[in-house]
Amino acid sequence: MAKIDKLQDKLRKLEEQIEKEKEEAHKGLGEELVKRLDLDYELLSTKKEIKSVVELIVSELNSNPFSNDIEKNETDISSDPEPVVSGQENDNDNDTTQC
Repeated sequence: MAKIDKLQDKLRKLEEQIEKEKEEAHKGLGEELVKRLDLDYELLSTKKEIKSVVELIVSELNSNPFSNDIEKNETDISSDPEPVVSGQENDNDNDTTQC
């Protein structure tokens, strides 16, 4: 049982370390965004205001380039319609020749 207790203690310490790393990442990201976007701290005084600012930032991004979901990002890119050049619409739509 001593081995199990040691492993559980190790697991608890790792979980604490993971939480600490997450908190540092959140704090660092928030600090950098506030600094780089020159945000007024008065706009960030309540959770509702913070959520509003975050929604605005997210809405301004076309997609999340930092996502780990590579397949989804590739699907999104490949499913975009081909651009149509003026005067060169889809040949199949305007084809009046008979076969």
